Amino acid sequence: MRRITLVIFAFAMALTPVSGAHAKAKAAHKAPSSASQQPPRQQLPTLRPVVADYAVYVGGMHFLEAHFLFQEEHSQFRINALVQTNGFWHWLFPWEARLRSDGRIEGARFEPKEHWNTATWKNAAKTIRMHFDNRQNITTEFEPPEEPDPKREIVTDEQKRGALDPLTSILQLLGDLAVNKKCQATEPVYDGKRRFDLTSEDKSWGETDPQDYGLYNGKARICDVAFTMIAGEWKDREHSRFWQTTNGKEGHREPFRIWLATLSPELPELAVKAESPSSWGWIVVHLSGWHYATAAELESSLGLIADKK
Repeated sequence: MRRITLVIFAFAMALTPVSGAHAKAKAAHKAPSSASQQPPRQQLPTLRPVVADYAVYVGGMHFLEAHFLFQEEHSQFRINALVQTNGFWHWLFPWEARLRSDGRIEGARFEPKEHWNTATWKNAAKTIRMHFDNRQNITTEFEPPEEPDPKREIVTDEQKRGALDPLTSILQLLGDLAVNKKCQATEPVYDGKRRFDLTSEDKSWGETDPQDYGLYNGKARICDVAFTMIAGEWKDREHSRFWQTTNGKEGHREPFRIWLATLSPELPELAVKAESPSSWGWIVVHLSGWHYATAAELESSLGLIADKK
Protein backbone atom coordinates (compact mmCIF):
# COMPACT_ATOMS: atom_id res chain seq x y z
CA MET A 1 0.00 0.00 0.00
CA ARG A 2 3.00 2.35 0.25
CA ARG A 3 2.70 2.84 -3.51
CA ILE A 4 -0.50 4.79 -2.86
CA THR A 5 1.68 7.63 -1.56
CA LEU A 6 2.85 8.19 -5.13
CA VAL A 7 -0.74 9.01 -6.03
CA ILE A 8 -0.74 11.56 -3.20
CA PHE A 9 2.42 13.22 -4.47
CA ALA A 10 1.05 13.19 -8.00
CA PHE A 11 -1.96 15.39 -7.34
CA ALA A 12 -0.46 17.18 -4.35
CA MET A 13 1.61 19.66 -6.35
CA ALA A 14 -1.15 22.24 -6.21
CA LEU A 15 -3.36 21.00 -3.43
CA THR A 16 -1.66 22.97 -0.70
CA PRO A 17 -2.14 26.73 -0.31
CA VAL A 18 0.97 28.88 -0.21
CA SER A 19 1.40 32.55 0.48
CA GLY A 20 3.53 32.88 -2.64
CA ALA A 21 0.43 33.42 -4.73
CA HIS A 22 0.55 37.00 -3.52
CA ALA A 23 4.34 37.35 -3.86
CA LYS A 24 5.68 40.74 -4.84
CA ALA A 25 9.09 42.37 -5.11
CA LYS A 26 10.38 44.70 -2.45
CA ALA A 27 10.23 48.32 -3.57
CA ALA A 28 13.58 49.82 -4.46
CA HIS A 29 14.65 53.06 -2.77
CA LYS A 30 15.55 54.57 -6.14
CA ALA A 31 15.73 53.64 -9.79
CA PRO A 32 18.70 51.48 -10.88
CA SER A 33 21.66 53.56 -11.95
CA SER A 34 23.51 50.82 -13.82
CA ALA A 35 22.92 47.47 -15.50
CA SER A 36 25.02 45.77 -12.84
CA GLN A 37 22.66 46.67 -10.00
CA GLN A 38 20.96 43.62 -8.47
CA PRO A 39 17.20 43.27 -8.99
CA PRO A 40 14.99 43.54 -5.89
CA ARG A 41 14.61 40.33 -3.94
CA GLN A 42 11.23 38.67 -4.18
CA GLN A 43 9.46 37.57 -1.02
CA LEU A 44 6.63 35.30 0.02
CA PRO A 45 4.46 37.34 2.41
CA THR A 46 2.75 35.90 5.46
CA LEU A 47 -0.46 33.92 5.08
CA ARG A 48 -2.88 32.97 7.82
CA PRO A 49 -2.73 29.23 8.66
CA VAL A 50 -5.17 27.43 6.38
CA VAL A 51 -6.57 23.92 5.91
CA ALA A 52 -7.57 22.44 2.53
CA ASP A 53 -9.54 19.18 2.17
CA TYR A 54 -9.73 16.96 -0.92
CA ALA A 55 -11.64 13.90 -2.13
CA VAL A 56 -9.68 11.54 -4.38
CA TYR A 57 -11.38 9.24 -6.88
CA VAL A 58 -9.54 6.34 -8.51
CA GLY A 59 -11.31 4.57 -11.35
CA GLY A 60 -14.55 6.35 -10.40
CA MET A 61 -14.43 5.21 -6.75
CA HIS A 62 -14.05 7.64 -3.83
CA PHE A 63 -10.89 6.00 -2.59
CA LEU A 64 -8.96 8.59 -0.55
CA GLU A 65 -9.46 11.65 1.64
CA ALA A 66 -6.63 14.19 1.96
CA HIS A 67 -6.22 17.08 4.40
CA PHE A 68 -3.43 19.70 4.31
CA LEU A 69 -2.50 22.35 6.87
CA PHE A 70 -0.03 25.10 6.00
CA GLN A 71 1.38 27.65 8.44
CA GLU A 72 4.29 30.09 8.49
CA GLU A 73 5.75 32.50 11.01
CA HIS A 74 9.02 34.49 11.24
CA SER A 75 10.34 33.02 7.95
CA GLN A 76 9.66 29.47 9.16
CA PHE A 77 7.10 27.15 7.60
CA ARG A 78 5.36 23.90 8.45
CA ILE A 79 3.09 21.82 6.26
CA ASN A 80 1.14 18.79 7.51
CA ALA A 81 -0.81 16.25 5.50
CA LEU A 82 -3.14 13.44 6.48
CA VAL A 83 -4.22 11.04 3.72
CA GLN A 84 -6.28 7.89 4.25
CA THR A 85 -8.55 5.48 2.48
CA ASN A 86 -12.18 6.56 2.60
CA GLY A 87 -15.25 4.94 4.15
CA PHE A 88 -15.80 1.35 3.04
CA TRP A 89 -12.36 1.31 1.45
CA HIS A 90 -10.78 2.16 4.79
CA TRP A 91 -12.51 -0.84 6.32
CA LEU A 92 -11.29 -3.02 3.46
CA PHE A 93 -7.85 -1.42 3.13
CA PRO A 94 -7.03 0.28 6.48
CA TRP A 95 -4.25 2.57 5.28
CA GLU A 96 -3.20 6.12 6.09
CA ALA A 97 -0.18 8.37 5.60
CA ARG A 98 0.77 11.19 7.97
CA LEU A 99 3.36 13.63 6.66
CA ARG A 100 5.07 16.77 7.89
CA SER A 101 7.76 19.11 6.57
CA ASP A 102 9.47 21.89 8.50
CA GLY A 103 11.84 24.49 7.10
CA ARG A 104 12.62 28.12 6.47
CA ILE A 105 11.66 30.63 3.80
CA GLU A 106 14.53 32.40 2.03
CA GLY A 107 13.19 35.05 -0.32
CA ALA A 108 10.96 33.14 -2.72
CA ARG A 109 12.39 29.71 -1.88
CA PHE A 110 11.22 27.10 0.62
CA GLU A 111 14.18 25.31 2.19
CA PRO A 112 13.28 22.13 4.11
CA LYS A 113 15.07 21.09 7.27
CA GLU A 114 13.09 17.99 8.33
CA HIS A 115 10.51 15.73 6.71
CA TRP A 116 8.49 12.85 8.18
CA ASN A 117 6.28 10.33 6.41
CA THR A 118 4.56 7.66 8.51
CA ALA A 119 2.46 5.16 6.55
CA THR A 120 0.25 2.73 8.49
CA TRP A 121 -1.19 -0.42 6.97
CA LYS A 122 -3.26 -2.73 9.21
CA ASN A 123 -1.80 -1.16 12.38
CA ALA A 124 1.79 -1.66 11.16
CA ALA A 125 3.57 1.69 10.83
CA LYS A 126 6.67 2.56 8.82
CA THR A 127 8.34 5.95 9.06
CA ILE A 128 10.73 7.72 6.72
CA ARG A 129 12.51 10.71 8.21
CA MET A 130 14.76 12.98 6.15
CA HIS A 131 17.24 15.59 7.40
CA PHE A 132 18.45 18.43 5.13
CA ASP A 133 21.73 20.17 5.98
CA ASN A 134 22.97 23.59 4.87
CA ARG A 135 24.98 22.01 2.04
CA GLN A 136 21.86 20.52 0.41
CA ASN A 137 22.75 16.99 1.55
CA ILE A 138 19.95 14.64 2.63
CA THR A 139 20.21 11.98 5.34
CA THR A 140 17.42 9.38 5.47
CA GLU A 141 16.32 7.26 8.44
CA PHE A 142 13.84 4.37 8.43
CA GLU A 143 11.80 3.07 11.37
CA PRO A 144 11.85 0.10 11.57
CA PRO A 145 15.32 0.01 9.97
CA GLU A 146 15.47 -1.11 6.34
CA GLU A 147 18.24 -2.48 4.16
CA PRO A 148 18.49 -1.48 0.48
CA ASP A 149 16.30 -3.72 -1.66
CA PRO A 150 18.27 -5.34 -4.52
CA LYS A 151 15.13 -5.08 -6.71
CA ARG A 152 15.13 -1.27 -6.43
CA GLU A 153 17.49 1.15 -8.15
CA ILE A 154 19.91 2.98 -5.87
CA VAL A 155 19.62 6.77 -5.49
CA THR A 156 23.11 8.22 -5.11
CA ASP A 157 24.04 11.07 -2.77
CA GLU A 158 24.76 13.24 -5.79
CA GLN A 159 21.29 12.57 -7.24
CA LYS A 160 19.69 13.48 -3.89
CA ARG A 161 21.70 16.65 -3.32
CA GLY A 162 19.56 19.78 -3.66
CA ALA A 163 16.25 17.89 -3.94
CA LEU A 164 13.14 18.83 -1.97
CA ASP A 165 10.86 16.52 -0.04
CA PRO A 166 7.42 15.94 -1.65
CA LEU A 167 5.50 18.40 0.55
CA THR A 168 8.03 21.20 0.16
CA SER A 169 8.10 20.64 -3.60
CA ILE A 170 4.36 21.37 -3.62
CA LEU A 171 4.97 24.70 -1.92
CA GLN A 172 7.90 25.56 -4.16
CA LEU A 173 6.04 24.95 -7.42
CA LEU A 174 3.29 27.27 -6.20
CA GLY A 175 5.90 29.79 -5.13
CA ASP A 176 7.39 29.59 -8.62
CA LEU A 177 3.92 30.24 -10.03
CA ALA A 178 3.55 33.29 -7.80
CA VAL A 179 6.87 34.78 -8.83
CA ASN A 180 6.64 34.01 -12.56
CA LYS A 181 2.86 34.52 -12.87
CA LYS A 182 2.66 31.27 -14.83
CA CYS A 183 3.34 27.55 -14.43
CA GLN A 184 6.84 27.08 -15.80
CA ALA A 185 9.26 25.41 -13.41
CA THR A 186 11.04 22.14 -12.66
CA GLU A 187 11.76 21.05 -9.09
CA PRO A 188 13.83 17.99 -8.02
CA VAL A 189 12.08 15.72 -5.50
CA TYR A 190 13.28 12.92 -3.21
CA ASP A 191 10.78 10.95 -1.13
CA GLY A 192 13.24 8.78 0.80
CA LYS A 193 13.45 6.06 -1.85
CA ARG A 194 12.81 7.66 -5.24
CA ARG A 195 14.28 10.67 -6.99
CA PHE A 196 12.06 12.32 -9.60
CA ASP A 197 11.42 15.72 -11.18
CA LEU A 198 8.15 17.67 -11.16
CA THR A 199 7.72 20.04 -14.10
CA SER A 200 4.83 22.49 -14.35
CA GLU A 201 3.57 23.94 -17.63
CA ASP A 202 1.02 26.70 -18.14
CA LYS A 203 -1.80 25.61 -20.44
CA SER A 204 -4.61 28.17 -20.42
CA TRP A 205 -7.58 29.51 -18.48
CA GLY A 206 -10.86 27.63 -18.55
CA GLU A 207 -14.04 26.75 -16.71
CA THR A 208 -14.54 23.79 -14.41
CA ASP A 209 -17.39 21.42 -15.23
CA PRO A 210 -20.51 22.56 -13.30
CA GLN A 211 -21.46 18.89 -12.88
CA ASP A 212 -18.26 18.08 -11.00
CA TYR A 213 -18.48 16.96 -7.36
CA GLY A 214 -16.10 19.64 -6.16
CA LEU A 215 -16.72 22.72 -4.05
CA TYR A 216 -15.79 25.20 -6.79
CA ASN A 217 -17.35 25.92 -10.18
CA GLY A 218 -16.07 28.74 -12.38
CA LYS A 219 -13.00 30.20 -14.04
CA ALA A 220 -9.67 28.56 -13.23
CA ARG A 221 -6.04 28.55 -14.28
CA ILE A 222 -5.06 25.26 -15.96
CA CYS A 223 -1.57 23.82 -15.47
CA ASP A 224 -0.01 20.47 -16.29
CA VAL A 225 2.44 18.84 -13.89
CA ALA A 226 4.66 16.09 -15.30
CA PHE A 227 6.58 13.41 -13.38
CA THR A 228 9.96 12.24 -14.67
CA MET A 229 11.66 9.37 -12.86
CA ILE A 230 15.37 9.90 -12.22
CA ALA A 231 16.37 7.01 -9.94
CA GLY A 232 15.09 4.68 -7.24
CA GLU A 233 12.25 2.86 -9.00
CA TRP A 234 11.57 -0.85 -8.79
CA LYS A 235 13.24 -2.89 -11.51
CA ASP A 236 10.24 -5.13 -12.19
CA ARG A 237 7.24 -3.99 -14.27
CA GLU A 238 4.55 -4.69 -11.64
CA HIS A 239 6.06 -2.39 -9.02
CA SER A 240 6.71 0.37 -11.60
CA ARG A 241 3.15 0.69 -12.89
CA PHE A 242 2.71 4.23 -11.57
CA TRP A 243 5.58 5.42 -13.77
CA GLN A 244 4.15 3.88 -16.93
CA THR A 245 1.98 5.74 -19.39
CA THR A 246 -1.33 4.15 -20.29
CA ASN A 247 0.34 2.66 -23.39
CA GLY A 248 3.03 0.99 -21.25
CA LYS A 249 5.90 3.45 -21.76
CA GLU A 250 8.02 3.65 -18.62
CA GLY A 251 9.79 6.48 -16.80
CA HIS A 252 7.53 9.38 -17.79
CA ARG A 253 3.79 9.07 -17.14
CA GLU A 254 1.02 11.33 -18.42
CA PRO A 255 0.98 14.66 -16.58
CA PHE A 256 -1.61 15.69 -14.05
CA ARG A 257 -3.89 18.48 -15.26
CA ILE A 258 -4.68 20.87 -12.42
CA TRP A 259 -7.27 23.65 -12.15
CA LEU A 260 -6.43 26.50 -9.71
CA ALA A 261 -8.72 29.29 -8.56
CA THR A 262 -8.88 32.05 -5.94
CA LEU A 263 -11.66 31.26 -3.46
CA SER A 264 -11.20 34.35 -1.28
CA PRO A 265 -9.41 37.72 -1.68
CA GLU A 266 -7.29 36.77 1.32
CA LEU A 267 -6.20 33.45 -0.20
CA PRO A 268 -3.76 32.55 -2.96
CA GLU A 269 -4.81 30.26 -5.77
CA LEU A 270 -5.86 26.82 -4.54
CA ALA A 271 -6.16 23.67 -6.61
CA VAL A 272 -9.85 23.01 -7.08
CA LYS A 273 -9.50 19.98 -9.33
CA ALA A 274 -6.80 17.62 -10.65
CA GLU A 275 -6.95 14.61 -12.93
CA SER A 276 -4.74 12.17 -14.79
CA PRO A 277 -5.08 8.73 -16.44
CA SER A 278 -3.28 5.81 -14.81
CA SER A 279 -3.02 2.05 -15.08
CA TRP A 280 -5.67 1.87 -12.30
CA GLY A 281 -8.13 4.14 -14.15
CA TRP A 282 -8.57 7.92 -13.99
CA ILE A 283 -7.35 9.66 -10.84
CA VAL A 284 -9.62 12.66 -10.17
CA VAL A 285 -9.26 15.02 -7.21
CA HIS A 286 -11.81 17.61 -6.05
CA LEU A 287 -11.54 20.33 -3.43
CA SER A 288 -14.13 19.38 -0.82
CA GLY A 289 -13.57 22.21 1.67
CA TRP A 290 -11.23 24.79 3.15
CA HIS A 291 -11.05 27.01 6.22
CA TYR A 292 -8.59 29.00 8.27
CA ALA A 293 -6.97 26.76 10.85
CA THR A 294 -8.34 26.86 14.37
CA ALA A 295 -6.18 27.08 17.48
CA ALA A 296 -6.98 23.44 18.25
CA GLU A 297 -5.85 22.34 14.79
CA LEU A 298 -2.62 24.26 15.12
CA GLU A 299 -2.05 22.70 18.50
CA SER A 300 -2.62 19.15 17.26
CA SER A 301 -1.28 19.71 13.69
CA LEU A 302 -4.08 17.46 12.39
CA GLY A 303 -2.96 14.77 14.82
CA LEU A 304 0.23 14.16 12.84
CA ILE A 305 3.71 13.33 13.96
CA ALA A 306 4.55 14.87 17.32
CA ASP A 307 7.23 17.53 17.44
CA LYS A 308 10.49 15.67 18.04
CA LYS A 309 12.70 18.70 18.45
